[in-house]
Amino acid sequence: MNATEMQVFVDATTHYFVQSTGLEAEVHAPYLSDATMPDVFDYTGVISVVGDFRGCIYFSAPRAMMRHLLVEMGEQNHSDDYLLDMIGEIANTLSGNARRHFGPEFIISVPVSLKGNLTDIRPPSDLRPYVVPVRWKSYRSVLVICVERGG
Repeated sequence: MNATEMQVFVDATTHYFVQSTGLEAEVHAPYLSDATMPDVFDYTGVISVVGDFRGCIYFSAPRAMMRHLLVEMGEQNHSDDYLLDMIGEIANTLSGNARRHFGPEFIISVPVSLKGNLTDIRPPSDLRPYVVPVRWKSYRSVLVICVERGG
């Protein structure tokens, strides 16, 4: 992915936080990870990408951030099931916004939501992921983009 394509994901992330909470998130410059699987937090929403692209996108955040997001949104339910639904919805929203830019051949899966151990995430082994650090309030989270054209 080039810088312009990465900016699509950065803009989608910024837009999500403003629309959902009315508060901006600091979205830092993407960097190419040395790890095939960058560090993740308590909850992770994963989207697979196929079509003219291949790979996966995931958003990962700590439990405290997810609960604080729910508070900002006026939601009373903070159960694990609800937090898992929400992390999947965040990943789906960010990927869906990117799909609007890349077109109908950027085919995204339904989100898979995971808690804790992430042995189920298997990005293509020949791709190095880009990590987009996100800070909202005092919380750190990441958007990881492991996608290439020509799937």
